[in-house]
Amino acid sequence: MPGITIRAKIRLVTSHPTVSAWHRCGTVAILGLTLVTCASDGVRAVGAQADFVALIARVSPSVVAVGDDSGTLGSGFVVRPGVVVTAAHVVAAAHSQVSVLVGTRRYPARLLGSDEPQDLALLQVALEPPPVPMTLAASAGRVGEWIVVLGNPFGAGTTATIGIVSAAPGVITSPASLAQRIQINASVNPGNSGGPVVNTRGEVVGVANALLPGGQGLGFASTADAVRGLLASIQK
Repeated sequence: MPGITIRAKIRLVTSHPTVSAWHRCGTVAILGLTLVTCASDGVRAVGAQADFVALIARVSPSVVAVGDDSGTLGSGFVVRPGVVVTAAHVVAAAHSQVSVLVGTRRYPARLLGSDEPQDLALLQVALEPPPVPMTLAASAGRVGEWIVVLGNPFGAGTTATIGIVSAAPGVITSPASLAQRIQINASVNPGNSGGPVVNTRGEVVGVANALLPGGQGLGFASTADAVRGLLASIQK
């Protein structure tokens, strides 16, 4: 990723996980933005891009493709042993047996439950070997927090886009269907619906499932709390 270099007297105060400690003078590199500090104090970043590479590699085995006999329709992720989260509209688009694709293998899946207003669905599927379930975050994330949107849109492997949480649930009120979702500026590409939105700890803060046509950078995700609510409903 090409960097941008800025030379200035600055003092950065940040809680970004890739920033380690204060030092006298040096270079800060955060996601391709390079700051060459000339002040008496500065910050040192340790491989910001490498952190995302490691994060994506660690969680990707839990990200799957969802489709039917005709091909892939969207993405999903393992949230519990034998349970995959995806978008409800992905399941609704299937014209034959819903299936989960991992690598070259296709596994038949059964709908456990759905939440149409939140555009979420749970599938029961026996994957071999079973991927490690992803962890749901305690919150939807703070505005400005780094996130990664993961998907498996073609069934050929994980794709990733990087951005931030742009707005908390409730900030966007129209259309009403998006009012309880987080807004993100990472691209939600075709086929990524149902894929996880993770923070820098690899925890799922949301499920990518909507974008506004013509809205530059307006992507949306149902929250981890909404997924928890759906999981609780199938246990009753």
